[in-house]
Amino acid sequence: MNWRSKELADVVPLTAWLPEDVAAKTWTDAEAVLSRKTYGLPAGRFRFEERCSTENEEVATAWLKQTLAAEEGNVFVVFDRSDVLEISIKRLFEIWNDIFYPSRDDAVVFKAHADWILCYSHWEMFEFGRTKRDAP
Repeated sequence: MNWRSKELADVVPLTAWLPEDVAAKTWTDAEAVLSRKTYGLPAGRFRFEERCSTENEEVATAWLKQTLAAEEGNVFVVFDRSDVLEISIKRLFEIWNDIFYPSRDDAVVFKAHADWILCYSHWEMFEFGRTKRDAP
């Protein structure tokens, strides 16, 4: 068990954390779409939909719910190569402020085979983008 799963045991059940081999594969999938130069989404691959500060929890929660309103099912929350959890999108709305820590965490949230990605940055910002090929 890693330190993050122990730290978040009160909000995320141990069963939500992916086994290390599956986590590593999911990390590789997430890493493939991120910028190599800075944290976040690379220029050119995504069209940016929106950014939202997370300093105000109520505003950020409302923004998450509005931005991902059409989504159902589970998402992956990828912190690093061995720390990946799979939770329902509805649960993410409820606990995002308990699992992301300002000044420490950078994380990627995505759903398998979806056309979007959500990044959380340690400077208290969500960044949401859709793939350009799916843009209207």
